Amino acid sequence: MSKAIALMVGLILLGHGLVGLPIEGRPFLLFNVDLALDLLHLLCAGALLLAGREHAGELLVRGALLFTAVVEGGIGLWGLADRHLGGLAPTGLFDLDHLLTFGLAGATLIGALLPRAASNLWDLQPSPPMQS
Repeated sequence: MSKAIALMVGLILLGHGLVGLPIEGRPFLLFNVDLALDLLHLLCAGALLLAGREHAGELLVRGALLFTAVVEGGIGLWGLADRHLGGLAPTGLFDLDHLLTFGLAGATLIGALLPRAASNLWDLQPSPPMQS
């Protein structure tokens, strides 16, 4: 399940980072798209998509998920203290940015703590039916 979380969050961050690159300095809908944040999102996306590959080991999967949880959670916490992140986000973070960063940080942290992080989703055996 951890690899599935890594792939889903990686695709979300990849899309967010790629959409923001050509429209720097202006908000996109209700999201901030400043260059520093786009590059951090793309870095996390690359790590997560690498970890979501079929033959990625448990250390890589857990490491990429924890790295993303720390980066996204850090952005969210720093954004609560300083909306402009010390000048890295001149447009300023919006409420939806906080929802995105904390939501993705929580999802990746849960994925990092799940057992059998290196198992592919299609390799997991279904649990037997409960007997009454």
